[in-house]
Amino acid sequence: MEQRLFTELRPLYVTSKESPHDIRLRIRMRDLIDPDILRHAVDTTMQRYPYFCVELQKKDGQYIFAENPRPVVVTHSLHGVALNSEDSNYHMIAFCWQDNWIILDVFHGMTDGTGAYEVVRTLLYYYCSERYDIHLTEEGIRLAGDEISAEEWTDPVADRADLPVPRQNEQMSDALNLIASAGLEEDHRHTVYSIAISETEFMRFNLDNDGSPGTMVSLLLSRSIAKLYPEARDIHPHYPVCEPENGASYAAGASEPGWRGFSGV
Repeated sequence: MEQRLFTELRPLYVTSKESPHDIRLRIRMRDLIDPDILRHAVDTTMQRYPYFCVELQKKDGQYIFAENPRPVVVTHSLHGVALNSEDSNYHMIAFCWQDNWIILDVFHGMTDGTGAYEVVRTLLYYYCSERYDIHLTEEGIRLAGDEISAEEWTDPVADRADLPVPRQNEQMSDALNLIASAGLEEDHRHTVYSIAISETEFMRFNLDNDGSPGTMVSLLLSRSIAKLYPEARDIHPHYPVCEPENGASYAAGASEPGWRGFSGV
């Protein structure tokens, strides 16, 4: 099994040790972690996700995800290991644990938060079933032995030939300047406006609409600007949104918490 790393997405996920792009999910359990049961749970979990048991290889000038038969690494630490490295068995996913914490690290170019949470659900099902010797409901949990649908297995855009071509800078209209539109060019005060949203409600909205926090924040800002400036239909506002590992959203230039290690391609 091999799959091309979608070329158009690669610039978004080009990564280095100084600026890795991976998702980290931390799960705090009630009791101390049993490492043997966790190891068993990880092995069983990864049987359900063969498309995550891969490594990056270069083929015909392109990077591909190729099958990786080595075991997914589980380490006793909070720091974890660098993905796509010898320490991770060249996997793009790894686990670590300490005290009552279980931590998942996964390359963002391979999945998003929605996909990572599916792995967590499966892992907790197997871990808790064995750790506490209880029978848990299987509803909504992806389990080893399931038939994996084509929709889950394949990249829906990898083979598309009708994707829009991004316009070059010289073809784009001027960006909407909110400062000029508000007449604040001579206002040298540095004012930051914060918008507080219930994390629980916001994440529920993301789950209900199969979206990610970064995408939804961008949509929220876009529609807010469109409502404030309805006449600016042909002007395209540009605003960077950064989504750090703790789930909050930061504007570009703000201090960001540390991302996890990843050896770049």
